[in-house]
Amino acid sequence: MTEPKSLADIISGIEAASDPIQNIMSLTYEFDECQLVNFVFGRDLLEEARISQKKLLELSKIRPIVIYDAAKTKESRSLPQFLELHPWKSRAFGCHHSKAYCIVTGAKVHLVLGSFNLTQSGLFHNREVLDHFTWGLDDVHSDDSHILGQWINFLSERYISRMHNSEHSALEQLIKTLEARRDKLPASTGEDNCSLVFSGYGENGEKGLNILKTLWSQWFPNESPTGLFVVSPFFDQNPAKSSIAKEFLLAFPSLRAIHICTAEETEPMLCKEHFGPPTADASHALFRVPKKTGEDERQAILAEAATQHISISEDQTLERKLHAKVLLLFNNELGISYAGSANFSRNAWLGRNQELGVARRENDIRTLRKNILKGLFIESENRYAALPASLPQRPDLDDDEAEFTHELFPDFIEHIVLERCPETNNARFVLHKTAEEARLLNSSADYRVTWGSNPLELMLDEHLASQWIEKKQWQRRLVGGRNLAFYHLRMPDSPFWFPFQYSDSLINETEYLLEITSLDWLLCHATNQTDFGSSGLAGDTSDLENTPSYDINSTAPDRETNTVIAMQRYLQQFGDVEDSFQNNIESILKHYKGDEQNAAAQERCVNQIKSAVLSPLEMFFSILRKEYAENSAAKDALPQYAFRLGELLLFARKLSKNPSLPQGILSPLCGNIEEALSTLSAKEQNGDRILRSYLDFVLPRKAQ
Repeated sequence: MTEPKSLADIISGIEAASDPIQNIMSLTYEFDECQLVNFVFGRDLLEEARISQKKLLELSKIRPIVIYDAAKTKESRSLPQFLELHPWKSRAFGCHHSKAYCIVTGAKVHLVLGSFNLTQSGLFHNREVLDHFTWGLDDVHSDDSHILGQWINFLSERYISRMHNSEHSALEQLIKTLEARRDKLPASTGEDNCSLVFSGYGENGEKGLNILKTLWSQWFPNESPTGLFVVSPFFDQNPAKSSIAKEFLLAFPSLRAIHICTAEETEPMLCKEHFGPPTADASHALFRVPKKTGEDERQAILAEAATQHISISEDQTLERKLHAKVLLLFNNELGISYAGSANFSRNAWLGRNQELGVARRENDIRTLRKNILKGLFIESENRYAALPASLPQRPDLDDDEAEFTHELFPDFIEHIVLERCPETNNARFVLHKTAEEARLLNSSADYRVTWGSNPLELMLDEHLASQWIEKKQWQRRLVGGRNLAFYHLRMPDSPFWFPFQYSDSLINETEYLLEITSLDWLLCHATNQTDFGSSGLAGDTSDLENTPSYDINSTAPDRETNTVIAMQRYLQQFGDVEDSFQNNIESILKHYKGDEQNAAAQERCVNQIKSAVLSPLEMFFSILRKEYAENSAAKDALPQYAFRLGELLLFARKLSKNPSLPQGILSPLCGNIEEALSTLSAKEQNGDRILRSYLDFVLPRKAQ
């Protein structure tokens, strides 16, 4: 197996058919909608972001979590439901800069840490670095399972308290899943070889530099570092006042050489003050990463593009931006390597930004440094002597990840929840405060709030809440309406965007968020309709570019159609679904054939069957009940409802007789359907004779 070069390589290496994705989480500074959609669906990151109804159903089980910097919240016109978007509001002049991507499948946990954001430039164009950890249920030994433990503690102690909603965040379930996986792993044999390094979290902002100092003392108690090698695209803007190099020299007084590698376009913004106070025995160096690619790098890009079927002309100029963050702290061949999100700046290492990376104990710094220089195409010329002693003025080149939260941003809001009224199915937004209620009301009066083109009227009840919105209106607005817009009176044409979450009742009833009908469900699960439509979404699909529409009602039987004809048509559709489910079961069982004595493999097999069979059938039962409740007065509603429940029950019983399926897995579902049919049977004692006969056929004697 070749070592993955990028997040795209890692995702493409996941066999979703045999090892489906169960949980996804992303920490990032910002994201592009297309890359985020592809990431959460576990597909090629270069694909066009098209979403089908079937994919949305899959996504509803995963509920991906995305945590990003609040200042980078955008309109988000095509993000699907079931994404937990959490904007992180940092302390003044800081930002949420951590980058981490966690993917949990049935058999493995993937954790990717690095310097790249979930954007097209970060994934495909920039010069970036990453570190990839994997833990499998079949692992017999582990050098780094303690990193999984550190990751769990990191999420539990520094993130879960910030995830206030969807009343209960999917992060809670992710942590439980990770804990269960960790407990099944062998003990780590490499606790002295690598560690997470974070900065900027907690009340006072933990300092990554202090963690680095602690690691050096633990790993090399009898040595002192003499050299520091850094790759960074951004630096302190006012080094005359103070610089991170000075802080490193205070933490490690033995340092005598600081070597900095940076982008060609950054070089004019540096001076010797960026290397700390001058000393007589210092041996500093500055190396440059050219913006324009050299011949070797160009050929590597052309080869990769060819594998992706991307055409690049011979005369096309190729430029790449340096975005990697690397640090080597060393004494001769011994030292610590760091790769992650932290630039060589005070904000990054002294706790103002939220940062995350991995430190590793190294025994061959010389070779590692050589590989970094080669891998990032760093020039060999030392340009330190040409640097000015100081900068004449504040640099013009700002860190492109230093966009701080605007003073008019509605930071009085802690989170927003969309909640549904169970009696009317209308919905409203509830704004939860961060300050006293009086301040919340006063602050909200300074904003005009809209959801798409719909104005929201905020009223103070038990909470600050909007007016109730009719069911059809809020369901159709969910797609392309992932955020609320806040227009401050002083900036009437420049909105601040704030994402909302879903209440537990909405999360638990997928059909309300997707506005999915029984026919939608049949089309999604039929053998010959595995991915109907490219939108297939409930909502304003005009917000989705290049997605052909699909009129779900065009194939629906007219309610005035003869009941027998309607039932025959339904039987044909449901027959396709039965074939599809049988094929799925056979495929899962075939994949785990030969693993009958492997407890971990059998557990994965059961979980896949539950996901592929039990959960969809439970959803269909829920949809049928909802449709009947809403249309019970319609002609033939009762016999059609009874017939569909009966066919679902017969199919569930048929599946339960399969000796290869876990015993009793479908019993609760069968019991619930029988109870619903028994209620209908009691009402039809003297009713329709044909319906009465059908219920007698379907129901066991004890259930009538």
